[in-house]
Amino acid sequence: MRKWICSLCLVIVLVTFLAGCSGSDVPTLIFPSATVPTPAGTALKPTAAPTPSATFSSAPTATAKPTLAPGKAWPYAVPIYDVVRSDNKICLTINCAWGADDINQILDILDTYEVKTTFFMLGKWAETNPEAAKEIHNRGHEIGNHSYNHVLPPTNEDTIKGMEAIERIVGVRPTFYRAPSGEYTKEAMDCAYSLGMIPIQWSADTVDWKFTAEESLERLRKDTASGGIMLFHNDTKTILTLLPQVLQEFQDQGFTFVKLSELLYPEPYTVNQWGHQKKSS
Repeated sequence: MRKWICSLCLVIVLVTFLAGCSGSDVPTLIFPSATVPTPAGTALKPTAAPTPSATFSSAPTATAKPTLAPGKAWPYAVPIYDVVRSDNKICLTINCAWGADDINQILDILDTYEVKTTFFMLGKWAETNPEAAKEIHNRGHEIGNHSYNHVLPPTNEDTIKGMEAIERIVGVRPTFYRAPSGEYTKEAMDCAYSLGMIPIQWSADTVDWKFTAEESLERLRKDTASGGIMLFHNDTKTILTLLPQVLQEFQDQGFTFVKLSELLYPEPYTVNQWGHQKKSS
């Protein structure tokens, strides 16, 4: 009897509860797999997007620029970085943009190793150091145009002004052009070619304005090959130590240092998208 009474009471309580609830008030039963709705007005924290899995493609990352031939379709896509040749000729180029106190010492070192090379100077540097600029030429070295005042990005005005300053002071018109910081633009290439100058980059950079002589030498060991173009700067803390080491070591390895005019092929030639100059067949 007691069990029956308890069961009856439970049924009465349940019926009373359901009868007092409207349809919208009926509680929602939430299972572990269900999503709990967010109350209105509660901000959601952003969820980080899943990291996509890596995908690989054999497609090139950049479209190769066409190979252009001088006198037919210039300006070239890129300046000349090096020359495709197997006779172990290389060129040691020196940029002059700062002081000039070490020029005579640099020239003496080059004379000791019987090396003639190419100097790229700012027109303003030539104006400030006319005797040093003339001495470079008098010792049998080539002079290239490095702009007038190292304006970035390069401008036609700065390029032309640099060429005119060098020609006025030294008495020779540069036939090679190196953009400030090697920052070539289509306009800079157009301007250089229109003035009869060949744009020149480099294949082995000493970064001698920043690194020690040993660090610079190691960079040259790694990056220099036949037909290569080295980049040095005067008026650095290391050049008077670095220069004789480089000349001695690379001559001992069978390399011959020449001027750019002796390294580059005369026309006709081509320059590919990586800046390698090749003699046309």
